[in-house]
Amino acid sequence: MMEYAIDWAKKFAKQLIADHNGILAPVGKPTKNFLGRSKEVRAVQESLYKKRMRNCVVVGGAGIGKTEIVKRAIATSKSDDVFLSLDVAFLQAGCTLVGQFEERMKNILTAIANFNSRSDAKISLFVDEIHSLWTINKNEMFGTVSAADMLKPYLSNGDVTIVGATTMEEYRKYVLRDKALLRRLPPVFVEEMSDEDTARIIKAFFGKELADGQIEECIALSKEIKYLRNPDCALEIADRVCAKSFAEGRMVETSEIKQIADMMKEVA
Repeated sequence: MMEYAIDWAKKFAKQLIADHNGILAPVGKPTKNFLGRSKEVRAVQESLYKKRMRNCVVVGGAGIGKTEIVKRAIATSKSDDVFLSLDVAFLQAGCTLVGQFEERMKNILTAIANFNSRSDAKISLFVDEIHSLWTINKNEMFGTVSAADMLKPYLSNGDVTIVGATTMEEYRKYVLRDKALLRRLPPVFVEEMSDEDTARIIKAFFGKELADGQIEECIALSKEIKYLRNPDCALEIADRVCAKSFAEGRMVETSEIKQIADMMKEVA
């Protein structure tokens, strides 16, 4: 019986994607070589196993692996939810008249809530950069409301489940100030990945392309780049230097790692 419900949910999810092309999409599979984060993955899954208010927000710095945590949690969860990714920016694209955005948002939430009320398997949403729900469409002059305000009744009633991701700064600025949603969107805080786990990921991605000392150099130099966190920052340095050496048909030279890191620092 449950297998039938899940198949029904998947079929309905495909129809939703077709009806809201670009706004809704399947949640992608987790990266094969993304290791660690078992504690945070379990915390997200425990939210999905709850009977009521099964929502959470993964909070951490840029490049820390928030989206990968959510993807892995969804992919390995015992929950029967079928997850769709909601692109909030695309949701607003093309809305030139007052009320268009609200109509789009309401149509999506109402369709999901109605389906969930009559199915054992549920349709749920993943919202990356979830803080944008508070900023998009908000215009007091024209009496428009934010997407977050539109979500409140659906989350209060448990009609829709949301897993989000955002930075600590945006979480404090928007979620913490919204008392009506704060208790319905509990945080899962994610710290920067340790050097040891970051090294394991780099090895998993690049195998023998980088020596241990070169991996350590990537990690050490990544700490000087302030706009990204590990593992993403060290991975990006390693990826760029390996791509350069591959294009030139040679082995990686350690001196190039610093050159790449310096270039990335200049961007900020």
